[in-house]
Amino acid sequence: MQPLQMAFGTGTLPSLIGTTCPAGASIMHRLYDFHLGSGDNGNVQVINNCKDSNRTQNFLYDSMNRISQAYTTGNSPLPTSWGETFGPVATNPGVQPTSPGIDPWGNLTNRSGVTGKTDTEPLNAAPASVKNQLNGFCNDAAGNLVLNATCPTGAFTPTYSYDIENRLTSTNGWTYVYDGNGERVKKCNSCGTSAGGTLYWPSSVADTVLETDLAGTRKYEYMFFNGQRIARRDGSNPPYYYFSDHLKSTSVMTNNTGATQDESDYFPYGGEIVLSNLTPQNYKFNAKERDSESGLDNFGLGRFMTPDWAARPTAVPYAVFGDPQSLNLYGYVRNDPVSRADPNGHYQVNASGCGGNNQAKCQKKYDKAANKFETRRQKDLNSKKANVRTAAAAYGARGEANGVHVGFADLSSQHINGSVDPTHSAPGGGASGIDIEVTIDFGRAGSAETQTHEGTHVADDQQFLNSWNPGLGGYTGTLTHGQTEFNAFKDGAEINHEHGFGPKDDQKIWNFLRNDPHYRDSIDVPVFDPSKFPAAVGQD
Repeated sequence: MQPLQMAFGTGTLPSLIGTTCPAGASIMHRLYDFHLGSGDNGNVQVINNCKDSNRTQNFLYDSMNRISQAYTTGNSPLPTSWGETFGPVATNPGVQPTSPGIDPWGNLTNRSGVTGKTDTEPLNAAPASVKNQLNGFCNDAAGNLVLNATCPTGAFTPTYSYDIENRLTSTNGWTYVYDGNGERVKKCNSCGTSAGGTLYWPSSVADTVLETDLAGTRKYEYMFFNGQRIARRDGSNPPYYYFSDHLKSTSVMTNNTGATQDESDYFPYGGEIVLSNLTPQNYKFNAKERDSESGLDNFGLGRFMTPDWAARPTAVPYAVFGDPQSLNLYGYVRNDPVSRADPNGHYQVNASGCGGNNQAKCQKKYDKAANKFETRRQKDLNSKKANVRTAAAAYGARGEANGVHVGFADLSSQHINGSVDPTHSAPGGGASGIDIEVTIDFGRAGSAETQTHEGTHVADDQQFLNSWNPGLGGYTGTLTHGQTEFNAFKDGAEINHEHGFGPKDDQKIWNFLRNDPHYRDSIDVPVFDPSKFPAAVGQD
């Protein structure tokens, strides 16, 4: 799905239809142009700022759908005017760079200005080394950035230090501590005093919901809706409200009367253009916390400036094999940062739906199932069997959204242990459009067999959805109900001999699927409707 308009205000909002800016949104109003009907391939072409047209943002892309230029409509000397040409030499607005600033391997190496625009973020780091690391920076043996300069000769003190799991542990006098899931739970620069740092308190279904000092005294409490931060409360004071764009980047924060307290625009790769900072807040680009001590964004699991990693065993982590740009683990969202965001790779637990007189009892049962599910998933991540590990990792970690939603219900009347429904995913969205609904029977939560079976379905669905190739206008992968059920039964048989066959009994599994009335009529039916999820052009 592509956003048409996003508008927020204190009064009655205007009708949000059409392709021109209506009046009436007093807090924030964006109108998006994807060039529908004339080359719409999912890339944002223009983001109209309906409150201030000088802040309207325009984008160009190269033939590989990588951003090549971005600039505001407003010109110098406006302080909100900015422009970036992704190449070594500045060009005029609307003019492609004379030579690319993104190399053939997907490394962003050069960034210059746009003629007539005030601000830019210069970068000159070409060429990348044979290790795929940028010139003028220093990386350790694991590929982590340790200095913002060329490595000196001999011993030196790194600016950034990491633990054995490649998580940032210290920089600029600050220390970071992580929990068993790899999430940051503490940072401090005077760790022996209560006021010398922050403790982070996450919930089971959202990001940090509470920040305290080191003694546990509340500093900020956060409220979420549908996994997105919408409000902050400082002590007993009235709340502040967050208003975000399509990437979940915080654009405006207001007080409880709607007066703007913090407002920012962003360069494509996350640099901030501050318009107002009456009440500072740290959650900025992609809704990630930006550390003032380093200027880095915490993308979760200790990832700040390190190459990306994958929880599931795979030849190339996070690769979308229809797009070679995804093979570069140092790259950011295939160099299309305006149309794509970087989630944490976590699954969300669906709301229980409990209510009425038995709400407390119902919720307790639901929470117990959710905890049993996660405990089992953690154990399966360490299984000696690769297929079991892969299925467990496919869900992602419990927490922020990656498009996988896990819920629990009584499925006994349907005579099934679980179900997976990926058909609500957005066609043409690739990873950013994933919506996979997993339902586990209450009695099977914590069952290694069931969670491996359903996790295999999730992995198959993710592989198909990630095969989206915008250049070919379709999906390079294929997936039938028969194939994914075969995979799921085969992997489930790693736990026990489900239905009397083992993981090597391929023919027995196929015979079962072809004869069982629950499966036989859909064996050759695609999981994803080809009319909505078409095959790539030229692919049968």
